[in-house]
Order: sequence, then C-alpha cells, then structure tokens
Amino acid sequence: MQAHTAALFKSERGKITAVLLRRMGMQQLELVEDAVQDAFAAALTHWPQTGMPANPAAWLMRVAANHALNALKRHARQTRLEEKQLTTLLQQTDEAAATLPGQLADSELRLLFACVQLDFPLRNRILLTLHLMCGMDTRELAAALLMQPEAVKKALQRMKAELRSRPGMLETGWPLLSATGTADVQLVLYLMFNEGCKTTRSSVLINHDLCFGAMRLTQLLCRHINVLRSESHGLLALMFFALARFEARVDAQGDIVPLAQQNRNLWNRQYMAEGFACLHKARHGKRFYLEALIASVHCTAADFAATNWTRLVFLYRQLLEVNPSPVVKLNLLLARSYAETPAAVLEELRALGRDAALQHTALLLASEADVLERAGRREEAFKAFEAAAAATESVPERRLYLKRAAQCA
Repeated sequence: MQAHTAALFKSERGKITAVLLRRMGMQQLELVEDAVQDAFAAALTHWPQTGMPANPAAWLMRVAANHALNALKRHARQTRLEEKQLTTLLQQTDEAAATLPGQLADSELRLLFACVQLDFPLRNRILLTLHLMCGMDTRELAAALLMQPEAVKKALQRMKAELRSRPGMLETGWPLLSATGTADVQLVLYLMFNEGCKTTRSSVLINHDLCFGAMRLTQLLCRHINVLRSESHGLLALMFFALARFEARVDAQGDIVPLAQQNRNLWNRQYMAEGFACLHKARHGKRFYLEALIASVHCTAADFAATNWTRLVFLYRQLLEVNPSPVVKLNLLLARSYAETPAAVLEELRALGRDAALQHTALLLASEADVLERAGRREEAFKAFEAAAAATESVPERRLYLKRAAQCA
C-alpha cells in the first residue's frame, strides 16, 4: 500500500498542483503545495484502514482541495481577507476538486510552460519543472542533478518567489503557444531526458526518474499541443528508442557497454515499437524527427556490423542543415569513419577540436581515441583515452576510457 501511494505521489502530484494553482493563482503556491502534501499524508493514514478508493486520483484531488479550502479560511481570519475575495477563491478551489480530465491536462501544460519560461538558468528551470510536475523533493533533486541540497533549496525559493509575483499567469490564454515557446519546452524536456540517460557526475550511468519524468511531460505535449506537434512526436520517438536500449547499456557491475558490444536480445521490442509508432506521426518534423530516424537505423540493424552507415551519413548531413552544432559535426565524422575509413576523417576530427564548445572535452577526446584505435594507431589512442578519462566527471565513463586505454597499451 505504501509503495503504491508513493507511486501515486509521483504521478498525481503535478496534476493536482497544476489544477489548484490554476484555480487559486500562483500567489497561493505554498498553500497549494502544503495541501497536496497533506492529501498524500492523509492517504497513508486512511487507506490501510479503509482500503484504497475506487478512484484514488479523484480522492486525492478532493482531499487536497478541501485542505486548501480550510487553509484559505484560516488565512482569511488572520489577514481579514475581503469577503468577496474569499468567496471567489473558495468557489474556484471547490471547482478544482471536480476537474474534468481535459481541464486537468490543460492545467498541467500551463504549469509546464510557466516553469520553462522563467528567466533562470536551464538547470534551475529543470529543477522547478521536476519539483512541481514530477513530485521530486529537494533531496531527490540534489541527487538527480548532482547539486548540494542547500543550493537546490535556494534555487527553488528564488523561482517560487518569481512565480508568486505573477499570480495570473496560469489563468490567461496561451501566450507561449508560439513555435519559439513550444521549442523551448521541447528543448528542456530533451535535455532533461539526456541528463537522465547519461548522468554528468554520478556513479551510475542512468537516472530513470529524470527519463520517465521527461517522457511523461513529452507525452502531454504530443496529446494536447498542436504547435510543432511533429517535433514533439519525434522527440518522444527518440526517447522510446533510447529507453529500449537501457538494459543493454550497463552490465551487472554498472559499467558501460559500448553499442558495438551490446546484447541486442536485451533491447526492449515493445519500446521500439512505441518509438516507430511515434516516428510515423513525426513526419514533417525537423531536428527531433531526424534524430529519431538516426536512432531507428541503429535499432533495425541485426548487429553492429550490419549498421547502415551510408544511411546514417546521409541523415547526419540533413541534421547538420537544421542543427549545425559541433556535436552533430562530430557524429557525422564518426559515421563517416565507419562508412569510409577511420583514417579518412582524422584530420577533420582534429580540426573540430579547435571549436571552443568541444575543445578538451571528454566526448571529443574519446571519439578521437576510438578512431585512432580503429586506424591502428594504438599508442596515440592510448594517450587520447587517458586524456578522456581525466576530462570526464562521470565515474562509469572514466572506467570505460581507462579500460580501453589499457587495451591499447
């Protein structure tokens, strides 16, 4: 019962918070968070005695609304809130308890867009999104994003103060339903998922909470937002293809298993099928559609040797036209090193090292080391793998690079 309630807290907290905030206004953020917390505490007390209700999500929404309503009444007595204001808030809170499913998704998306549009660093916006939409507390956020709990706490306080200063931002229309605003939301979800797929400074490679939180919110975008919908489906397809390979990416000791050595029998066929279904809906998309197409080429290869590198080179060239980033250029060179020869791309690879975004990064150093090893230049590969190990903050990556350096020695 306790585990099931904890799972409900993760899945329902964001929905209930979004609905109550939309009804009551952002200025009631702390009151709403307390009410939602109290509702789950009540569930832990009552459900073991009475059994779980037929519709636990509706039960939680009703109890949270009642807690918010009682808090409002106490607040009115203490602050002499005008009767008209109190009546309006009580009515809105009561209506929140009877929210229809369509209104619920609408409220969640409004809160998601509100979190992303704040003028704060990207990591802080991800923190706020995960906290309000996915129910992650300070300790979990600090572990997920490798920050000190006190730093997380202060960041959340600053952003919540900003949200409270905009009381009506969830009540109005959709000012951010522009292509730019939607693209910003997609980018935050993409980065959130990527951070979960390959944690930057953790002792474990994959953070499942981050990945599943990003996927749930991307599914909301796909279902309810028409703007850039093809890109949203492309993004979700990309996430499903990555999710399908999670089990094969790490061995029993927690070490990274490179793509060439992964046991493809461990790839999850159901997730791959979900990825292809999303990919079909993503036609006419651009960046995320192309990235998902690239992931699908890997998923359809019977083994690493059967990978269609010529097709991947073609797709990376298309991707470079819509997203001319140094990372895409690097991936294009790696695809060419398989489609042509490793030696054919070495000079271009070193030239890419002069790009400020990639200079001295573990990603570039490890890529160069891999190409050098395949070109038969093992002594240079050894030095490059050692440099990559020194440059990364990821413990699993460091172990992998040192292992490959030893194989070149």
